[in-house]
Amino acid sequence: MENNHSLDFSSTSTHFNESLRGTLQDRINSLKDAGVNLTAAASDNRWNIYDEYFSQSNYVDFSFDSFASKKFDTNQFILLLKSWFILLLENNYSFRYLVNKVRRAKDALILSKGFNLEAIDEFELNYFFKDLRPNSLQRKASLLLEFLDFCQDLIVPEEYLELILRYYQTHNSPAIRKLPSSHDVLKFSLIVEVYFSSEHTDKEYLDYYPIYLWWNLTNIIPIRISEFCNLQFDCLTLNKEGYFLALPRSKYLRNRKINYDKVLISNKIAKSIKLYQQKIYSIKPTKTLLQTYSTTQNVKPEVFNYSNFKNLLNKFYNEIVCEKYGFKLLENSSELYTQSPYNIFRKIRPNDTRHFAFLNLMLQGYHPSEIARLGGHNSIYSQMAYHNHLEYWIDSDLIKLLTNQKRHIGDLSNEFFKEIIFKNAMNTTMDVSEVVKIPLEIGYCIDPLQDCPVDEHYLCKHWRITLDDYQNHYDKLQNIIDNQESILKLCIDKLLALHKTGLIHHKNDVFDETNSQFNYQLVKSSKEVKDALYQLAKLKERFEVYEKSGTQT
Repeated sequence: MENNHSLDFSSTSTHFNESLRGTLQDRINSLKDAGVNLTAAASDNRWNIYDEYFSQSNYVDFSFDSFASKKFDTNQFILLLKSWFILLLENNYSFRYLVNKVRRAKDALILSKGFNLEAIDEFELNYFFKDLRPNSLQRKASLLLEFLDFCQDLIVPEEYLELILRYYQTHNSPAIRKLPSSHDVLKFSLIVEVYFSSEHTDKEYLDYYPIYLWWNLTNIIPIRISEFCNLQFDCLTLNKEGYFLALPRSKYLRNRKINYDKVLISNKIAKSIKLYQQKIYSIKPTKTLLQTYSTTQNVKPEVFNYSNFKNLLNKFYNEIVCEKYGFKLLENSSELYTQSPYNIFRKIRPNDTRHFAFLNLMLQGYHPSEIARLGGHNSIYSQMAYHNHLEYWIDSDLIKLLTNQKRHIGDLSNEFFKEIIFKNAMNTTMDVSEVVKIPLEIGYCIDPLQDCPVDEHYLCKHWRITLDDYQNHYDKLQNIIDNQESILKLCIDKLLALHKTGLIHHKNDVFDETNSQFNYQLVKSSKEVKDALYQLAKLKERFEVYEKSGTQT
């Protein structure tokens, strides 16, 4: 993915970017015509709705009879809550769920006295009261952030946003999704690359090609696995800009009605989808793009579902990763094992790639609003949970995923894995043909002109180090590694701080997604992270051969 941000977000839809279509009463009438059992008028403050699924009546009261605010007109609050309620109904959320959401948003407005700074302590005490479990506190924060995101014209003091985000992020941390190590991800990535570059019979192709599509698509576009499985057979459209992919969006839907967003995809992905379409259509027509040719039988064989994909991924690990290429899966294993580049400690889960995609979008310098739309989030603030993943998962090996360098290997069972796994050639040892050796304080330089492109010799491609150098200067070299790790941490913190600014102030013209200066800062900061990653990776690779030989003093 390049920093020119070629993905097209113009046709995507999320709650915070939705315009209020038509008058409130017209929208109420449209819902009634569509069969929603709603007893309401735009001028009434109590609306009743009957949930046929649960055979239960629900109501929501929009009035603020016991509340007055000098700063805000309560009529504005009522209109906002009604409009949000209608929008949730139009998007087919369950009745009980959305009634609860609106009631809690109303409680927050009252407890904060219209987000008055003088009431912030009282608001925290009574809205986020201590007896609640951490996950309940997080849900209350998430709900409120979604509502504030919807209220485009409602100005909320930064102190309130900081407070709510703190509860959303902090109490979400214990439940952070555990991701596989970057080594396990890189091994799987290389296996997919090598396996699908080889010739296969049609049966093999149909068996496993959904894995290839999933890996190449969902690592770039952060869609849920259920949405990937629901891609329709005719999901591609072509116009003068290129190929667009229709993405099904289905989270929290009351009647499982699917809405579609369209994003511009690369010609490479489009070509792989078209090729797959041709092959499966020649065997049997299907409603979904993916088919169940060799996976678990389904009640509706023309529809691909999550169970089909989960079974297929497990089969790929067993038959291809382990049996064909000789890797050993140690997940949930209690047996003793020896250190080996063939060890895999954690399988990749179907939804892990959605998290990888969010991280990669951040590291490419995308604005939080763009990321939220592409991820199908109801609120821009939903991506706060992924900030923790960036700090947890990022390390020097991640550079292999970011640089996307082609690795030309024949068979994974050759000597490729014997010493250092997934290491690009970085001239870590001395070449006998080298004739220029300009001594330095540590190591030597092989550039006769010494035209240094960097400030420090050890970051230059012309720098070399001998075993004696490594032994004699071990402590200093370790300090250099520690310093580079600190630089990487500072770069990550800077990028996260910019993202947080974009989240909190995304309604401000200075920090919104159309502001070129702020977008430039995001791209520049993301480049600094990748540069720091790359420099750290080079250093570790140059020292690792000596570390593995156990020669350090």
